[in-house]
Formats: sequence, structure tokens, C-alpha cells
Amino acid sequence: MRTYEVILYFIVPAAIWIFIAWLTRKAFEKKQRNPQTGFVLSLLAGLVPYVLTTAISTVSDVQALLWTHFFGFVLQIILLVIVQNRLPQGNWISEEEQVGGEARGDSVTVVLHITLLITGLFISSPIWIGLFASFKLPQDVTNFPPTLLPDIWTFENYVTAWTSVPLFRFFMNSVIQTGIIVLFQVVFSILAAYAFAILDFPGRNLMFYLILGSLMVPFQLTFIPNFVMVSNWGLANTHAGLVVPFLASAFGVFLLRQFFMTIPRDFFDAAKVDGASSFRYLWQIVVPLSKGAISAFATFSFLSAWSQYLWPLIITNSEEMRTIQIGIRFFLFDQERGADWGAIMAVAVIALLPTLLIFLVAQRQLVKGIASTGLKG
Repeated sequence: MRTYEVILYFIVPAAIWIFIAWLTRKAFEKKQRNPQTGFVLSLLAGLVPYVLTTAISTVSDVQALLWTHFFGFVLQIILLVIVQNRLPQGNWISEEEQVGGEARGDSVTVVLHITLLITGLFISSPIWIGLFASFKLPQDVTNFPPTLLPDIWTFENYVTAWTSVPLFRFFMNSVIQTGIIVLFQVVFSILAAYAFAILDFPGRNLMFYLILGSLMVPFQLTFIPNFVMVSNWGLANTHAGLVVPFLASAFGVFLLRQFFMTIPRDFFDAAKVDGASSFRYLWQIVVPLSKGAISAFATFSFLSAWSQYLWPLIITNSEEMRTIQIGIRFFLFDQERGADWGAIMAVAVIALLPTLLIFLVAQRQLVKGIASTGLKG
């Protein structure tokens, strides 16, 4: 190996490795935590990809080595971000006092974050495999032994996916279906949850328990009745047929009702004294206070509607009404090439992007909304 190769592939990455570890040490120091702990943990985080690579296979080419460096840097940077934004302020004790519980607690906290990070990367591995496979040449997707990274990066699978079928039409059908379902479920759930949480009327608890009981009924049990009903209404193979069985959500009623019950009753009484109607109190007081729970339910509703497969497959029978999830199966039965796994991975990545974007944007509201429900009632 030449001198410049040693510098490029080993010395430079090692310098970057140590520099990021030093930044993490400084971040620990600003948080008044043990800086030596941050330095060591950052070095260990950067070492993780090397351990995993060694356990899976021997690094035999430069590309694999560079990607190993890259993932090591990514883990170190993620650790640095966690320390800066998530690690609470503490009191760093001197080296003589490190036998105390606080230093050990700091180390355990960061080690726990690293463990969760590694676990998350492992759980999300199918996503990474599908993403990298979508950039491989079609003949390389099914190679054995399989490789994670493409030998040649190409957009051929995306071109095939976009030109072989009306993918944009499939995508827009999914957008229309999901948008209508989310809108109606959120509105109906807000209205029903408000009635069950705030208003007093005969049979309120009985009706609520019946709605909860409907959660125990699997969708497969109502599948045929729904299909017969929608078909008799003449809505088969239409956007209305795609959404009618899902316009209301028992889970949404339950989730929002639990949150609405945490709002003090005094607000409702004060609004009544001021002459506000129930409808005005709902939209001007309850809804603004419940943005977290509503956002959480809207996210769940979006994920559920977007990932539907069986109902769109049965209720639609023409290509122009298919959703993007159904569009994937067109590449499973290619008469010329058989199953086109490269195009399948490309379409799967395209279908994944909206859900990933929604989750990244709404994850804070999602966690906040779920954590805030069920506190009363």
C-alpha cells in the first residue's frame, strides 16, 4: 500500500475520529459532565461499524473501508448531537470523586442512548437494504452473496418504475384516498370525543363503550359486508369506495376523548357564563389546547390509510384507480423479466417517502400527544 493511501484511508479518518471525540469531550464539559466519559464513548461509537463489519465479513476493498469510516463518523456525530441537545445539565465531579453515583449515572445514560441508537439502526435495516437495492443494477439486486452497497450506482430502477406503469397516477390516488380519510377521521373524532368527554346526555357511557367494543372487531370480519355495501351503492372502483368504510375511527374517538377529559371543567363553565356555545367552546378552546393529541391521531390515521393494501386491491378493478401500494405488485409479474426486484425496491422507496416525512415532521407532537392521553377518565 502506498504512502498516500495509508494517509487517505487510515491517518485522515483517525484524525477526524479523534477530532469528533474531542468535540464530544467539550460538549460533556459544557454540560458539567465528566469530559473523559464523553471522549471514550465517542471513540467507542466510532468503533462500532468496524466491529460490525468484522463480525459480518472482512473488509476487502477500499469502498467498504470508506463506508465503514463514514458510518463511524455518523454515529459519533449523532452522539454529539444527543449530548448537546438531550443530555441534561449536571455537576461534573473531580477524578477523585468519580466513585460517586453521578459519574456512573452519566455514563449509563449515554451508553443507553448509544444502545438504543444501534438497536434503531438494526430495526431500520430493511429500509436501508431496500434503499441501496433501489440504486443497484437490476441484475445485481439478486446476486449471491448479497452486498449492501451497489457496485455501480444507477437510477435505472426509478426510470423503469416511473415509465412502465402510471406511477404518478397511483401516487395521486393514494394521496387523495389518504387525505380524505385523515380529514374526515380527525373531524368526526373531535366532534364525537367532545360529546363523550364534555357533554352530558342519556346513554353517553353506554355508547362510548360500544364504540370501544368495535375496536375488538377485526377488519377482516367486516370486509365482506363493507364490500357488498359499497358495491350496492355503486361506489366500487371510485375514490368514494376507497374511503367510505374508513371515514370514522373508534381509536380516534377514544384517544381524543381521553385527552379532552384532562382539560379542566372550569374552562367549560367559564365559557358558558360568557355566553359561548358548545360549538364555539370546542373550536376556540378545546381544539387549540389539544393540538398535540390531534396531531398524534392525524399521524396515526395517515400511516394507517397510506399503507392500506387489501381494501384498495379488492374494491378497485381498473389501472387508473389503483393506489401506489397496489402498483408495486405490477412489477412482481413482469412477463418479460419475471419479478423486477430493482423496480419493486424503487417503488417501495417512493411509497415510503411521505410516511417518513410525516413522521419526521410530527414525531414531537406524536410523542407528546400519546404521553398526554389517558391521564384522567
